[in-house]
Amino acid sequence: MIHSIKSNAVRVIMGVLLLVFLGISSYPAILFQDIDQAIQDESSQPLLRKFPDTEIASGLYAKSYSLYMDVLYQIDMSTTVGTNFSVLKSSISGAIDAMNQSLSYYTALIRVIDNQGYNRSMIHDLKTFNYGVFRVSHNLNSNVFKDVKFYLSKGDIRGLIENFISQSESILNLLESADQQLRLDKFPDTELMWHITSQYAEAFLYGQYASQVFVEVNR
Repeated sequence: MIHSIKSNAVRVIMGVLLLVFLGISSYPAILFQDIDQAIQDESSQPLLRKFPDTEIASGLYAKSYSLYMDVLYQIDMSTTVGTNFSVLKSSISGAIDAMNQSLSYYTALIRVIDNQGYNRSMIHDLKTFNYGVFRVSHNLNSNVFKDVKFYLSKGDIRGLIENFISQSESILNLLESADQQLRLDKFPDTELMWHITSQYAEAFLYGQYASQVFVEVNR
């Protein structure tokens, strides 16, 4: 029973944290045909069997966000408890490292997608899905959802992930700018921090909305 409860909790969290339909690792089972016929590597083992669990990608992304939020916490608390720039530098560095690692997994996933055929039935369902009604009934942010609709309404899973990678790369560049300022023992510019926070939030919603669509389409 404990295992079951834990499993369900993880599925909910992963759905929010950028995994489409109960985890991006479910992509192959849902969208790719003949999973056991995946492209072979030099050792003749299926690439998807050797490919690191793609839930790691979302976990690392969440870690990056968590460490960034720790930076915000420490800055906000600095007027009360003082400033420890060593800790701040460690947190922002960790956020950057986790984001880089997450990006490497998602980029590798694109290579897997390029070598797999899509499940035509699932793609058809995505193309015919009523996105307008879904957005209104679930009170979703229209600016974020329009990007999800743009890709999924065309059945463009690759484009969906590529766009998320682009968002992540933008966040990474901003994090590196904040890191440069912290290395000078200076707080990052407030507007820069606002920008980073907004970018993280939009990326999370993007992944969540995609997840919600996949769950609904698969009902």
